[in-house]
Amino acid sequence: MTNIITGQREIHVDEMKIVADYIQWDLSKVYEALTGNELRPAMLDKIKVVGAVEAGAYQEAISWDLDDGKISPIDKDSRYQDVPQFGLEVRGNSMNEIYPPGTVLVCVKLYDLGRNPRPKEKVIAYRRNEQGLVEATVKELRQMEDGTYWLWPRSHDPQYQEPLPLSFDDPFGDAEDISIHAVVIKAVINEISDF
Repeated sequence: MTNIITGQREIHVDEMKIVADYIQWDLSKVYEALTGNELRPAMLDKIKVVGAVEAGAYQEAISWDLDDGKISPIDKDSRYQDVPQFGLEVRGNSMNEIYPPGTVLVCVKLYDLGRNPRPKEKVIAYRRNEQGLVEATVKELRQMEDGTYWLWPRSHDPQYQEPLPLSFDDPFGDAEDISIHAVVIKAVINEISDF
């Protein structure tokens, strides 16, 4: 809140509702007072695209701030209205059978969902390499007949055909170098990516 008051960052629409409730004002009045603009109700129900997933694109850290990001024209999924939802843009070809580059995945964190992912669900996984860099990727979770779990690419690209094994003893944790972070609840395939 201090950063907002001192002008170091802008207040987000979601935060304005908390302020409005606290000071007992109408949300549209708070929005107009803080921004000088009129609040359009549709802005409250849109997904913020906060990052991207791409197989093989390693970086020092993954940090998706759900308060930041670009508001998209994509509606939040009403099945999960009480759970924070965020968007991730698909880059690359590791899931191009079902998610071509530019697709926006609407996701919920496992922690917020309150359950483990289920076989056949598409998941957002983090994979750490030997240098300590992290890759964020989307894959399909599969359980084999022997009970092991694997993350499968769904790709036409020969470069992306190898599944990633998860630990048999801890399939949803980070016992090895792979952990599942979120579940995809909806995908919007764009003809042209603008994020």
